[in-house]
Amino acid sequence: MIRQDGNTVHIGQNSVVFEDSASYDAMYSSNDQLNIGRVGHNTQVVGTLSVPNPTLSDHATNKRYVDAGLAKVLAAAVLPQAMHGESNVSIAMGQHNNERAIALGLSHHDNENNVIYRFIGSRSNNSSSSAVSIGWGF
Repeated sequence: MIRQDGNTVHIGQNSVVFEDSASYDAMYSSNDQLNIGRVGHNTQVVGTLSVPNPTLSDHATNKRYVDAGLAKVLAAAVLPQAMHGESNVSIAMGQHNNERAIALGLSHHDNENNVIYRFIGSRSNNSSSSAVSIGWGF
């Protein structure tokens, strides 16, 4: 079953829609779910597929977003930790595949109870992460 409405072509009962407008071309499903490829088959994209940064937990991600996350982790990982009853404020930078991040850390070592408190925050590409930890030595 094929039908055409102006610049739009519908194929099938729950139609795959091809739309041709002056500013863009679109392919989508009329029932809001479009699967490309089949289980057991190799589906390959030829050319460039642009994927925006995810905004919901079930969105696909892109390489730049993952690289920025790794840069944040690297920056946070190299923050020094306070020792011997001291406090420490630190700043660090991380880079992974041309994505850069900055991290800020605050730590305190309670020498009397041998407890370490750490607060860490990092930022890259308008995305922030934070962590809090406490550890006891024995």
